[in-house]
Amino acid sequence: MNESDTPAKVGSSEGLGAGSEARPLLDRCGRQKGNRWFVQHGARTYYGHGFRSKAEADEWIDAHRRAGLMDWRVGYRFRLRGNNFDVQIVNRHGEPASA
Repeated sequence: MNESDTPAKVGSSEGLGAGSEARPLLDRCGRQKGNRWFVQHGARTYYGHGFRSKAEADEWIDAHRRAGLMDWRVGYRFRLRGNNFDVQIVNRHGEPASA
């Protein structure tokens, strides 16, 4: 079992790094059944938080941009201000979402 297979600690900043970007990242992410797309931060995938569609993921990413939390974005990959790792949307197999 590798680090991406372990469940994420919801509501904590573990794995996301310390700082104000950790809570907004997962707090705005869905915790419903039937998710097909998940949040990957660096090498860790958070299977406990996800989206049923790419449209939901796109809106979630845009919310970070509108809140001024992002440095840059390319498709379903972005970087939060002050963070050293990319955040991207991946499927259950860890494959990145594409347009």
